[in-house]
Amino acid sequence: MEHYIQRCCIQLTNNIEETIRRGEKIDVKRVYGGYAMDVIAGTAFGVEVNSQKDLDHPFVRDAGTFLTDILYIGSYLLLLSKAVPVLVPFINFLVKHFFQPRGYKSFIRNVQRIKEERQLEENRNKKPDFLQLMMSCEENQSPNKDRMNVLSSVEVIAQASVFFFAGYESTASTLQFMAYLLALHPEVQEKIVREIKEQLGDEIPDHDGILKLKYLDSVIHETLRMYPSFYFTDRIASEEVTIKGVTIPKGAGVIIPIANVMRDPEYFPDPDNFIPERFYEGSVDPISFLAFGYGPRLCLGMRLSLLEVKMAMVHVLRRVKFLKTDDLQESLKMKPGYVLTIPDRVIAIKAVMRDVAATDLKVRKCREGTHCGRDCALKVLRMEHYIQRCCVQLTKNIEEIVRRGEKIDVKRVYGGYTMDVIAGTTFGIEVNSQKDLDHPFVRDAAGFLSDLGTQDKYLVVLAILSKVEVVAQALIFLSAGYETTASTLQYMAYCLALHPEVQEKMLREIKEQLGDEIPTYEGVSKLKYLDSVIHETQRMYNPVNSVNRVASEEVTIKGITIPKGAGVLIPITSVMMDQEYFPDPDKFIPERFYEGSINPISFLAFGFGPRLCIGMRLAQLEMKMAMVHVLRRVKFVKTDDLQDVFKIKPGSVFNIPDRVIAIKAVMRDVVATG
Repeated sequence: MEHYIQRCCIQLTNNIEETIRRGEKIDVKRVYGGYAMDVIAGTAFGVEVNSQKDLDHPFVRDAGTFLTDILYIGSYLLLLSKAVPVLVPFINFLVKHFFQPRGYKSFIRNVQRIKEERQLEENRNKKPDFLQLMMSCEENQSPNKDRMNVLSSVEVIAQASVFFFAGYESTASTLQFMAYLLALHPEVQEKIVREIKEQLGDEIPDHDGILKLKYLDSVIHETLRMYPSFYFTDRIASEEVTIKGVTIPKGAGVIIPIANVMRDPEYFPDPDNFIPERFYEGSVDPISFLAFGYGPRLCLGMRLSLLEVKMAMVHVLRRVKFLKTDDLQESLKMKPGYVLTIPDRVIAIKAVMRDVAATDLKVRKCREGTHCGRDCALKVLRMEHYIQRCCVQLTKNIEEIVRRGEKIDVKRVYGGYTMDVIAGTTFGIEVNSQKDLDHPFVRDAAGFLSDLGTQDKYLVVLAILSKVEVVAQALIFLSAGYETTASTLQYMAYCLALHPEVQEKMLREIKEQLGDEIPTYEGVSKLKYLDSVIHETQRMYNPVNSVNRVASEEVTIKGITIPKGAGVLIPITSVMMDQEYFPDPDKFIPERFYEGSINPISFLAFGFGPRLCIGMRLAQLEMKMAMVHVLRRVKFVKTDDLQDVFKIKPGSVFNIPDRVIAIKAVMRDVVATG
């Protein structure tokens, strides 16, 4: 769910910045409510909405009216049912026939429709959300036939709806009160920003990163202590117990006053003062902090809620500063009669943009209209799950070929994988060219790329496309992203077949660093030897022979003057096969990169400096994920007919071998057993 939350965080930050530019105050509940709605819709039901912008989306509209009414009507009826339990059957009758919240039926129909669509899809494209988790426990889906361990269809919908309601209101409320408290306490706000800088720098705030933010965690806990989402919770005594002379019989209902406990000076000295340090120093008895409950009935959505709140605050506080103004009241009154903690008026907070330099978020332009560094990394991170899916299909295809006893046409196999990734990440088109070669996009793109292989046609295409820059950029990304990545994977499989010791060393690293984990963006970053193998493959078989640049100013190099505006052709292949920079350049030695002895300017596979390849991060992620998936299952084998040297097709922009590279492979479990 992490990557979906990242996307919602970016939209949240953009919305706050827009409000600041208009000179308006921020209605924190509305802004954070939209963010919470987007996250919970995606994580509970797999519905990707943008309620931060599109309030007319049917799901958003129905959920909004449903939530509004359930907060008002539901609160009074719930309080009445707790005060007079004997009235519960009557209250249920009233709810069913007279007091159904507006939007309730539409909302439930939406949930039912989503559930039915999932069931029709069977095992295809299962989403990692709460609804899918509930469906896997459903009576007709679960292999466990014990009635106590399965859910009915009605229970699945009910549980998912409860998760949605609780997850939305509690998270939005926490973010609202936290922004309010940070405006009142600027010293706390700045301390959080300093911690973010020290612990994360410019990194994307992923799950592992935010675990380092101990002070932010303390601020969230103190916010929840002062303004818990719920005033109370209820439990049933599982056995008879006596506490301070009061006996609670087995089966009795017990109301736990969350807000009262967390404002009790016995547990929290100076309870009306906002003191995050009380949690940071670890002096709080964990049983006294009841914002998420305690024990076996701890809130099911606690981890998701904390992740959501932390990610949002890191994104926002890097860019925005909440300010205390004269009209910002120092104490809040709550609406009476509600189960939830709801202020009696809108909390509107003034904010200003932070000096970007002050938070070290310097965005360096790497080419006109694009940005690198933090933004590029984040975009790649969002693509991770789609690449995972393509990797799974790639591995299945290779296994099928192995089972048939055939050699692998590595360019065709990896080319299909790369086509799928680049079509999805560049154009948002989900194709399966690894199986469906007749898809219109695949067919047309293949024809385009085939023509692109010769120099003259490439120049003609560029001349035409320069008139439509948006299309040109996308097509350049397609051609560069497809051919270069597919080519590198092809040559890498070839090198691994020729050098089995390198292949086994990579596999050992994968086992040591990842175990059986799915190779995520963070995970593959640990694979230093794999990274070295990719670099050495690109050094020996770089997809592109040369690249050209224009001199931005006059410069003299070794007595040769290059005037400003002159075109310069950089012979990538020649530089990376120069023994001055790479001793024994004709030998495949990944260790030369692993040991860090290479001058980075001499490795030009992705260019260098401000004009560094815009697709570098995506290409590296794509290659690493593919190799991890494949090498866990398959071993490339050297055969007598696998030539040690091959020729490159003349007249091509790309380094394309003059014949198909066909490599034999075997299943790794086969190797292990014999």
